[in-house]
Amino acid sequence: MIQYHRGSQSAVQTDVIHTVGPIARGVESDKWQETEQYLKACYTNSLERVLEKNLRTVAFPCISTGIYGFPNKPASDIALNTVIQWVKDNYDQWNFFQLELVLYLYLMETSRS
Repeated sequence: MIQYHRGSQSAVQTDVIHTVGPIARGVESDKWQETEQYLKACYTNSLERVLEKNLRTVAFPCISTGIYGFPNKPASDIALNTVIQWVKDNYDQWNFFQLELVLYLYLMETSRS
């Protein structure tokens, strides 16, 4: 779903792409790989919407790391690897010099320390 939000002072249209990450808290080890694939799909599907809508900027929070319980380190690895691979796979469909990919790194950085 894409919702359009416009602030009362803003002349710039902002597109918000919503995604719901997988619930990782309590997932059995035999289902973990499936949960990782769901998280990867959140990023991939969101990036596909960016491409479809010809958007210039995208920012991601750390999907599923809060109340959904996805551990920070694996979540940050999945986020970064998925975005990097998507850019490599789609370089011919998009002018990436114009696309700004911004990842919110707060939880990612704290998971590395």
